[in-house]
Amino acid sequence: MSTTEQLETAARAHRDTIAGHLRPLIGHEFEIGEQRLRVVEFLDDELALVVEQARRRDAVQENLYGAPRRWVPQTLTLRFIDDTRPGINPVIARLLDPEQRAALEALIGA
Repeated sequence: MSTTEQLETAARAHRDTIAGHLRPLIGHEFEIGEQRLRVVEFLDDELALVVEQARRRDAVQENLYGAPRRWVPQTLTLRFIDDTRPGINPVIARLLDPEQRAALEALIGA
């Protein structure tokens, strides 16, 4: 079992605790580079945050038939466990205060 898989297993075992730290981030705005982003949803099944561009609408939403309907903010899903390296996703880690981050890292053994 890889390190990432071990962390994901530990995270699933503590799903409620992690959710309790991530749900309050809904509505929080932050910047990455030049982009202003807003947390709009917490996905319990995936332990992930959904973020959208706070001020731009540059994605086209299609209707049921595939025809363009309206401009909407582009969204991105951030998984709690980073797929590229062991530990909490660095973007999510930035949103947490240091005590929360340390508690969650200890909880999952990161």
